[in-house]
Amino acid sequence: MTRLPRTRSSTSTRSPSGQRPSAGSRSERRVSLQAPRRDEYPLDAVAGPETVEAISDRLAACGSSVRAAIELALELADQDTADLFIEVSRAIDKHLWFVEAHLQP
Repeated sequence: MTRLPRTRSSTSTRSPSGQRPSAGSRSERRVSLQAPRRDEYPLDAVAGPETVEAISDRLAACGSSVRAAIELALELADQDTADLFIEVSRAIDKHLWFVEAHLQP
């Protein structure tokens, strides 16, 4: 098997001097959201209703965070990212609906 020579892409992340950008310059190009810390899963939630309630709470919190991300993406006029978050939000809401159905009497 013959190997093709490696060539540099025109979209290389290296600077004209051949050096990779420093971590600081790469991080400056990104918008970062610091996710709120979630409570740890309660280890005493071993019975069915407690487990369902714990999962429901976490799914609801995750859905809320995703909806906040949708709003931020729309504020930044990034419709593509907002669309991705909308799809994630729909999936989370669907799962939450299924989980919460187990809480009904």
